[in-house]
Amino acid sequence: MYKSRDTGFSPDYLRPFNALKSSTVRVLVILFIWSSVWAMIGCISPIDAMRWSPEAVKPIDAETVLAETHQLTAGLHGPEQPLVSGDGSVVVGTADGKIWRLTRGSTTLLASVPGRVAGLALDQSGRVLIAAGRAGLWRMDGLDDGGGGLPRQLKELSWANDVIFDARRSLIFVSDSSNRFGNKAVARFLLLEALDPRKVGKVVAFKEDGSASWTLSKGLAFANGLALWPDGESLLVAETFRYRISRVFLDGEGHETGREVFASNLPGMPDGLAWGPDGLLWVAMPTQRSPTLDWLHNKPRIKNWIASLPALLLPDANKNGLVVGLDQNGKIAKVLIMNGRSKPAGITGLVWNGDDLLLSEGLGQRVWRVRISMDQPINQNDLR
Repeated sequence: MYKSRDTGFSPDYLRPFNALKSSTVRVLVILFIWSSVWAMIGCISPIDAMRWSPEAVKPIDAETVLAETHQLTAGLHGPEQPLVSGDGSVVVGTADGKIWRLTRGSTTLLASVPGRVAGLALDQSGRVLIAAGRAGLWRMDGLDDGGGGLPRQLKELSWANDVIFDARRSLIFVSDSSNRFGNKAVARFLLLEALDPRKVGKVVAFKEDGSASWTLSKGLAFANGLALWPDGESLLVAETFRYRISRVFLDGEGHETGREVFASNLPGMPDGLAWGPDGLLWVAMPTQRSPTLDWLHNKPRIKNWIASLPALLLPDANKNGLVVGLDQNGKIAKVLIMNGRSKPAGITGLVWNGDDLLLSEGLGQRVWRVRISMDQPINQNDLR
């Protein structure tokens, strides 16, 4: 029976006490002191959390896909989303705003932008589109000739998270995750969004020539990874902190005609999306659901208190995530299990390169090539 690990707001995951995990009493004393101070001085929480009741995580009934992993590079600062360029090389952006080309064990710096590179895509001219967090949407020329060109900002956004290009309509789609907490450090920003997942995200559409832009779809809860439906008639959007993926239906000009939930109650927080050669939608989930966090969603006052904790007492992100393949009904059909002594962790981005799956660790430092070797019935112990 599949059971998510309790990896949320447990004292075991408080940074200053990683070496003192057996001394739970010490942690509780510190938390008690802070809560007393919080009550006495009337600390103001950065959120006014809503009450929400997530569904209980259901057991996974799917095939296990066993895969061999090959590490392409290490030592990068949060490589969130890989991209395969026109010449077959791998390009990846990192949390420090750098864009790298990976070729046969070497890493070459192509360019930098003043933001966290969260998404990459190619337009029909081979230029690189860059979703750069609070720095908005950028474009870089000259990738195919070996250079990086000079990135230029196309649009200011609150938090540009992923970007894809619709060749049929000559449109750029960008997810703008949230317009809240713009003055917060990234780690706290993500924690606050996870504690209080409001529907303030959107997807913005741009004409490739820059002549027009519009809000394609709004009211999304932390809009993140994007993928066009294979026939191009709709767009899939990961809503990370609501554990679901929505489907936005499009007209011929790239305007929304309707929306529905494609996949819900996922066992992790969905991030990157990519259609595979097997006809499945592959989803990167950098972290699995936390029963503690799910329980907290019914306790808004406790969430408000947690949101006011000092940075030293905030929980670390758990990196025990999942990579799953969804069928066209939004059901989990396959779960990726990776062999090897060293395995990917905290995976946020993925893209197919032929029969190989490229994975990047937005919560880590590595980029991987994964080759699927065989299928067999799922072993729930592999998911623990």
